[in-house]
Amino acid sequence: RHQLRRLMESLHALFEAEADWSGKTMRGPVIGKELLSCQLDFMVLPADVLKGGTAVESGTLVVNGRRMGALLVPACEFIPADAARFIAAHPELPVLFVNRFPAGIAEAPADEAALLAAALRNRKTVALDKLSETLRSMGIADTLTIKGATPALHTYHYRKEGKDVWMLMNVSSNETLNLALTLPTGSYGRYDAREDRTEVFTCPALTIAPYQSVVLVSAPENAEPARPSLGAQTGSLALERFDLELREIGGGVETIRDFVLKPVSSFKRDFSGELIYTASFHLGALPKWAVFSAQHVYECMELTINGKSLSFIYAPPYEQEITDSLKLGKNEITIRGATTALRNANTKPGIFGKERTVLEPTGMFGEVIIDLFA
Repeated sequence: RHQLRRLMESLHALFEAEADWSGKTMRGPVIGKELLSCQLDFMVLPADVLKGGTAVESGTLVVNGRRMGALLVPACEFIPADAARFIAAHPELPVLFVNRFPAGIAEAPADEAALLAAALRNRKTVALDKLSETLRSMGIADTLTIKGATPALHTYHYRKEGKDVWMLMNVSSNETLNLALTLPTGSYGRYDAREDRTEVFTCPALTIAPYQSVVLVSAPENAEPARPSLGAQTGSLALERFDLELREIGGGVETIRDFVLKPVSSFKRDFSGELIYTASFHLGALPKWAVFSAQHVYECMELTINGKSLSFIYAPPYEQEITDSLKLGKNEITIRGATTALRNANTKPGIFGKERTVLEPTGMFGEVIIDLFA
């Protein structure tokens, strides 16, 4: 039987909607930001789920077969009755009230005072900025431990078919993360989604550039040996001029020869469509490794070298290892980009008028380089 993918969260946070209508309450994203910024994953739990199908076993909350180490209650004036009754009935369950205790029960049941007292008996409040620290002191943490993490690192832990899968994401636009990982005993692989390959992962040190993510999987099948690190850089080729073909959404095509890179939006404000850059360069010797990089690309990039299409890249950094596509002598390179349809919409008057604000430029610009390594 095929096992469904499961998110391996550590705790539940009570869904705030039931309390929101009856008084002031802390929004779920407030707790979510604090937890995710400290690499603690969680599941949002509606109060009505606590009425049935939920149990407490050995001090852990069990929902649909998932075990959670604690239940978090966002700060609220009035707690839902279903949640209050469940908490009162299970004094052995770790429950943390974030920032403050509720003042009453949302539905104002006849036994409100007694129920609230029972739900709060021997419970504790914890300040939001101390929440992650408190949870870790309770032993609530993932089996993957990380040193060097900052709020820019978000992690998700899945389990599928007996394998653990971790996704580590750097959500910062400018901070590079240098991490040291400690994984449970076993073998691991690092999955490369661009190339659809998994290579053996043994190095506990990990660097994640802005907006990059890393996927690690336990007991990988058909994992390939890790590629050797790049040797000494022997040179670089700067690509500064291209033939540029602009294919508009409406069907128009324009070719600009010997185009010096700059944002297309700087001279064609409303252009929406495909942008195809072509150039050539010469190699007198083949490098051991070669990496193409473009400083700015909006919105995406598809790279072709000597007729060989490489991976589609839709988020920075716009880098691609191109070694196997190179040849001695003249090499042809094509970079294909595309925009959204938003700029074309500028030409269509709407209820807010023709002019609309567009924040991002279009096209490829900045430094476009091929780095060569021995």
